[in-house]
Amino acid sequence: MMTDYVQEHFKSKLFNYQKQIIYHILSDKHRKISCRASTRCGKSYAVAVGAILYALFKPNSKVGIIAPSKDKTKIIMTYIQEFLSRSDLEPAIDLDVMGLSRIERLKREVSKSKITFKTGSYIEVRTADIKGRGFSVMGFGYNLTIIDETAEISEEVWSKIYRMLVDDPKAKILEIGNPWFLNHFYEHSLDPDWSVIHIPWQKAVEEGRMTYEDIQDQKKNLTEAEFTVLFEAEFPREITNSLFVYEDLKEAVRTVPKLKEKEEIRLGIDVARMGDDSTVIYQINRVGSLFVIKRMWEYKKLKLTETAGRIIQIIEELSPNVINMDSTGLGAGLDDMLQDYIDNNGLSIEFNSIIFSEKADDSHNINRKSDIYFNLAKIFREHQIIINEDNSLFLQLRKIMFEITSNGKKKIDDGQAKSPDRADALAIGCYVTGENIIIDFG
Repeated sequence: MMTDYVQEHFKSKLFNYQKQIIYHILSDKHRKISCRASTRCGKSYAVAVGAILYALFKPNSKVGIIAPSKDKTKIIMTYIQEFLSRSDLEPAIDLDVMGLSRIERLKREVSKSKITFKTGSYIEVRTADIKGRGFSVMGFGYNLTIIDETAEISEEVWSKIYRMLVDDPKAKILEIGNPWFLNHFYEHSLDPDWSVIHIPWQKAVEEGRMTYEDIQDQKKNLTEAEFTVLFEAEFPREITNSLFVYEDLKEAVRTVPKLKEKEEIRLGIDVARMGDDSTVIYQINRVGSLFVIKRMWEYKKLKLTETAGRIIQIIEELSPNVINMDSTGLGAGLDDMLQDYIDNNGLSIEFNSIIFSEKADDSHNINRKSDIYFNLAKIFREHQIIINEDNSLFLQLRKIMFEITSNGKKKIDDGQAKSPDRADALAIGCYVTGENIIIDFG
């Protein structure tokens, strides 16, 4: 039915993957949609058709198109203008400008960044206001929010756009773009709550949108990473300043071998500091140079005394040999409670308070945070760690970046709007004090 309508009114034939995009826009089954597609396959074209049909078929709907820059907001809106100007849908558009030709009236309406329909619906474009940290998009709510080039939008701005879903339990959000970065776009590609549409170049070739010869010609002129992103529509496996290598992380998810030596039981604790943060505790068993994650506990919105009580229960159950805990901020108070418990009960536990901002032990690093993270990266690189299948941990580690400061020091940038609690707890737990920070596995 939809295909016939587009053929009749837009005089346009759709590819199967374009129909898939439009179906997801119109269907009530899909509320959160993430679409990554090969460049030049016509994804913006399909989104434009979908936006028009949504405005026509769902009266009194608000459709917002948000992009990183003003120029990029024009891409989908230009398609919308072209479709409407050559269709027979002019009577459905509420144009109050008289004495102008059909195309001139549409262009004038589009120049206002908004098209209003007689159904009571409208489509408008807005920039994501990246420099203004996204505050200009706050206060707006749409029934359908379309984010173009979503990978180029920062986490801080994305979180403000995402809040629009709260305004209406039936509101929809569609993000599209080239998968350049391992940010929210990457997370959504693995999140079962999101309907994911993936259109690599092979699908475009199958349907005659592109030719195999043209694809191979493009491949000659692009780097492997560029071709992966632009034509395969896949996220890059490695980014120049990514601390953790994709293959190393995947290799770490494996079966635990039989261990003959006695295991040292370690706890790595990252303490919650903000409303959405969690206190995360890892039990990590160490045998020689091998670290094995055994269990994880995660607590949200607990008072400090309650958190202390939960940790004490774990201590009583496991009798750990070593506890490494982030003692920054609120962690300092918890530090005192746990140390008092250990001392008062005469427990033989090595308790290490770790403050990220302290001076680094390794002269090449800017602070203690760099110490513990470069140490963890070394452990992964040497395949001396075994982790459980955990998408949240995997994603947090993938997004840890590093940089070299002007004085030649290595600095960690977690690049995440929300604190990477699990990554922090793991890095803290695997940090071996009293030994060389960069462990020699050779």
